[in-house]
Amino acid sequence: PKVNAHENHRERMRKRFAERGFDNYRPHEVLEQLLFECRPRVNTNEIGHRLIDSFGSVMGVLDASVDELMTVDGIGIKSAEYIASIKPNVGNVIAEQYRTMGAVTHEMAVFLSDWFFTSEENMIGLIVCDHAGGFRECCEISLQLKDGSPDCEKIASEIIGKVGEGKYIAVLPSSDAVSRSDAYRLLDITSQLGCVMMNAYLKVAAGLTSVLF
Repeated sequence: PKVNAHENHRERMRKRFAERGFDNYRPHEVLEQLLFECRPRVNTNEIGHRLIDSFGSVMGVLDASVDELMTVDGIGIKSAEYIASIKPNVGNVIAEQYRTMGAVTHEMAVFLSDWFFTSEENMIGLIVCDHAGGFRECCEISLQLKDGSPDCEKIASEIIGKVGEGKYIAVLPSSDAVSRSDAYRLLDITSQLGCVMMNAYLKVAAGLTSVLF
């Protein structure tokens, strides 16, 4: 039987995504992967390139309006509406996950939604709250490494400097960079000094998955 190179490429991409998520994806490949479901018989690699050329980055594409997206060759109304829905829906899912913890602010949802698509490997996101769990601010700190592994003492020191005697949610860069045991280590160090980790998240392929509490 004739081999369909296009389908084989998609299968390889799906396998890669299942194993590593978006790690090591180039910007146009992220969009290529996202468009698989709404453009099943089209070379979405080329469309991904055109989208990046038009909007400059993955976030630029996700922030574009339906009308703006439709100016790109290969993007019709259904594809444009699909792309435009991705970022708001991620924010809504994240916000729903936090409703059990108390008040969820728009700033929290936007920060987490942006973080999923744009965070760098060497940064940790922080959602800083007061003792009652009320939102104060969102910020980033550097992922301090020691012999290739997170230096939990230095990271904890930075967290305490940002949060003080309050509560925080840590948004960790990836399951490869920071392990579950590292997250528990951070929790242990900071909690001894009155700085409480309410939750920790690892960025994974399909979204943000809770790993603590």
